[in-house]
Amino acid sequence: MKVPEIQEAVPAAPARPKASVSGEAPTPPPTVKSESPQVSTPPAGPRSAPTASPSAKASSAPRGKESEQTPSLGRYEIVAKLGEGGMGKVYQARHKTTGQIVALKVLRPSLARKQQFVERFYREARAAAALKHPNLVGAIEVGESNGFHFFAMEYVEGATLLKVIEKQGAIPEAGALTIAHQVASVLDTALQQRIVHRDIKPENLMVMPDRSMKLMDMGLAKEQGDDHDTKEISGGGIVGTPMYASPEQVRGEKDLDVRSDIYSLGLTLYHAVTGELPYQGATAALIMAKQLNEPLTDPRRKNPNLSLNFVMMLKRMTEKDRERRYQTPQELLHAIRNCRERLAERQAREEEEKGRKGR
Repeated sequence: MKVPEIQEAVPAAPARPKASVSGEAPTPPPTVKSESPQVSTPPAGPRSAPTASPSAKASSAPRGKESEQTPSLGRYEIVAKLGEGGMGKVYQARHKTTGQIVALKVLRPSLARKQQFVERFYREARAAAALKHPNLVGAIEVGESNGFHFFAMEYVEGATLLKVIEKQGAIPEAGALTIAHQVASVLDTALQQRIVHRDIKPENLMVMPDRSMKLMDMGLAKEQGDDHDTKEISGGGIVGTPMYASPEQVRGEKDLDVRSDIYSLGLTLYHAVTGELPYQGATAALIMAKQLNEPLTDPRRKNPNLSLNFVMMLKRMTEKDRERRYQTPQELLHAIRNCRERLAERQAREEEEKGRKGR
């Protein structure tokens, strides 16, 4: 699959459907018709026999080899394996009746016997169903079939931002501002639903062929103020990913809010415009210590073409003290618009200067 490139001519980001930025009110793309999954909170108690209903009970999952591929699951036929993670596998699948192509996430059988992981799986479905945004992968259906818990989502062609960075290196400032605008718009919608993503990173951002962006993986999302956490760990004993986790995530604080996601987006943008991880270390513990104590290196040391406005925006997004960051996505969106305007002015002056020298 060809990895799309992000250049200076990246198109403007689509705005969110509700409470739009600067009065814009575009509608979501009609590529996938998504229905909100009906998900109930998993009850405590003994396990019940698996059924085709979408109740989120820990199931007596099959104990065969986890590497075996199921040819069909419920109403879906498995087409191909797309990827695999700690929670399970993701397949490209086709609805048997409508022919719709979906991404089908299947919970690993060994985890399906543990109630806390089943709860996390269904919480992801609830979070995805609660949010409707053109830059967010849409939820279609969640359920259980033959002991396998599955979550059907919008299938998106493209490559992750991480793959784009690995292929082309640092991306231009204009491309980074487009990414920032699209993700900040999703975070603004999430804020209205009091949902915190908690795992913003290049691996969770899909760059589509038209160079628009989709935020994926709501597996660590939770409602703000919800202190019931199943201690999902991506590395180093924290909720999230150490390389992009906010200081409050590293400290294990419970009252995470959108400012944590803004910090993680800042580090994601830093990685994008420099081509390098913001904090590096031999172990997760070393990386987390740097997150807590070391200021972010000026990205212009690695990409001198960045504007001062962009660098100052990045600095505020990644302040260690969340009270000093942008307090809402709307504040961040205002800063992004300002950076875009100043960048356009700078590029116009440079073009004018080139024209004078060419005479």
